[in-house]
Amino acid sequence: MDRKEKMDKKKYLKQYFEFGKDRFSDNEINILLFLVNNIEKFIGASKNANYSHEDWDLDDGKYTRHYDETYTIERKGSKIICKEEGSYRDDAGPSIPIKRIITDAKELVRIIEKYFIKR
Repeated sequence: MDRKEKMDKKKYLKQYFEFGKDRFSDNEINILLFLVNNIEKFIGASKNANYSHEDWDLDDGKYTRHYDETYTIERKGSKIICKEEGSYRDDAGPSIPIKRIITDAKELVRIIEKYFIKR
C-alpha cells in the first residue's frame, strides 16, 4: 500500500479508533479495516485468555503471576472498543481485579490479531 493510500485509510479509520502517534504497518491497517467491515460479526464477541509469567521481586524473590482475562468487542458511540475484565494473582497473594476499556488502535490490533482472527 502506498503512503497516500495508507493515509486515506487511516483518516477513514479515525472515526472508529484512537490512533495517537503510533506508526502502523499495512497489515495493522488491514486488520482494522477488516474489523470495521465485519463489525457485526465482532460486536459482543468475547474471548478468554489464561496465562502466567514468572517475575522477580526484591522482597519476595521469584514469583509467578497468573492472569484470567476476558476481552469483549463493543461499540461506544461511533468508536469500536474492547472491554478487558478479569483478574490476576501472584503465587500466594489475593486475586486482584482487572477492568479497563481499550480504545488505542495499536492495542486493539494486538488483541484482535491474537484472540479474534483465526489464521
